Amino acid sequence: MHMLYDLHKATVRYDPVFNLLSVRRQDSKTTYALRVGSVAVHFHKNEPVGLEFSDAENFLKKMFNKHDLNRGLLSKITSARFGFSTTKSDILILIAFILPNRETINATYTIPNMISKEIAIRA
Repeated sequence: MHMLYDLHKATVRYDPVFNLLSVRRQDSKTTYALRVGSVAVHFHKNEPVGLEFSDAENFLKKMFNKHDLNRGLLSKITSARFGFSTTKSDILILIAFILPNRETINATYTIPNMISKEIAIRA
């Protein structure tokens, strides 16, 4: 059973040289990050505050099933919404990008929950 959380407004920054896209809640600090493959979840005091995608162009094309999500389009995305839910074994990431034409694309991504049981995911 998943416990769903509200989506938070976030800013998006894309670095086309390194093909790295970050999604962060505004005015948030990071105390640590959990990286699984191409996705890093950033936390501040056990609360998720951002995401980072390496090999962003290829990874996000597959994640959103949107073949025209290229470096040019990624560099124009400036806002998003994201949230998290958890199970005993997984963290479910819910993300929505707002494209320059105001179209919203949504995706979910599941990563194994490698965080100790004492840490609760709150968003």
